[in-house]
Amino acid sequence: MMKIPISIKLIVITTGLLIGVTIFVSLSTSQITRSKLIDAQQDTNIELAKAKAREIDHIFDNLKEKIALNGRLLLSLKQAENSLISDKTTNLQQANQNYTNLKRDIDNNLNLDSSILGIEVYSFQNSTALKINAKYKTKTEKDLLYNEYAVKYFRKYYPISYTKIVEGKGNMILINSSLKGYEPVITVGLPLIRDKENRITHVVVADISLSVLQKTIAENGTTSTFFITDSNGIILAHLDESKTYAKENFSNYEIVSFAKDSLMASGMKYIKEPQTNKAFYSAFAKTSYGPIVFAQLDEDIILAVIHQLNTNIIRIAGYFLSGALLLIFLFSMSLTQP
Repeated sequence: MMKIPISIKLIVITTGLLIGVTIFVSLSTSQITRSKLIDAQQDTNIELAKAKAREIDHIFDNLKEKIALNGRLLLSLKQAENSLISDKTTNLQQANQNYTNLKRDIDNNLNLDSSILGIEVYSFQNSTALKINAKYKTKTEKDLLYNEYAVKYFRKYYPISYTKIVEGKGNMILINSSLKGYEPVITVGLPLIRDKENRITHVVVADISLSVLQKTIAENGTTSTFFITDSNGIILAHLDESKTYAKENFSNYEIVSFAKDSLMASGMKYIKEPQTNKAFYSAFAKTSYGPIVFAQLDEDIILAVIHQLNTNIIRIAGYFLSGALLLIFLFSMSLTQP
């Protein structure tokens, strides 16, 4: 029977142990890394959605102040106009100066703010809204049609519920009023004036360029993609602008349905689309004004990073194993020397 040298036995046993330990450590490290990376990416994704929601809240906070200010100016302008033709006006020169100043202020405000395209002020009595005054831009940055006649089409196809504004406890209402061939707009309605009994007597309605929301979801260097819907799932902003202008209904999308039904202000869910067989780590965050921000992270992006990490782990393990085998070989050579 052939006798196997002790050096060979040592090499085989030690090599086997090293390979086994290396494979075990590599697989364990890979699994831990995968789990940690997915958790980290999910946390980042939901934080991005929350950050976008805060950004949109800030945008609407500012818009709300501007719309209310300009609405009051329009009311004052109408009162000044009535003073000019009233028999009770004693100082016509002062009344004319007051009217001129107010008109200048409202013109300057709209010219300086490219996002506000038009503002209308209504009185509301006995469930009836009556337009008191309005101001419209005739052109926008894109030079698309927007004027009083265009607004009539917007209101015809997407009517404003003035009752909702009055009975909605002072909350802002938002409607995607975009129509093909016209400037894409989102219509905002909010209370303006209350009487001594705190009843809303006047409301203000403004058309805002949809570019205000589109800019918030533009490519920003993150691996997540974003879109925004209203509380009913109608698209307000999407990287594919045609979906926004077409007012596509996303309420049947799993993450949108999940967000609408959730009582939480934010959340996340793993979504697999059967049509495309693609998977996403999706997150949502609700704004204070109704719109919901969604952030989606393609699983393939995470898997690509994990694959790269696994490759690096295997490479490092290979270097370690090669060095260990070299040392074992040199050590075994010393054992066979006399």
